[in-house]
Amino acid sequence: MTAPDTPQDITIQFERGIPIKLLSENREITDSLELFVALNAIGKTHGIGRIDIVEVCSLWRNYRGSC
Repeated sequence: MTAPDTPQDITIQFERGIPIKLLSENREITDSLELFVALNAIGKTHGIGRIDIVEVCSLWRNYRGSC
């Protein structure tokens, strides 16, 4: 799977540090589970995922000796 060449604009509204609304592609999501699922789908489409975690872990291991 390859990521699209064009970015996707989203807006996340927070209240006291908690995400309460997602605006994306003329959709408004306020349910917390739907918001979580939608953000995961957007991240998957645009290539955000496990490789980022592995890179952070690798950097941490090099710095601290373990992950």
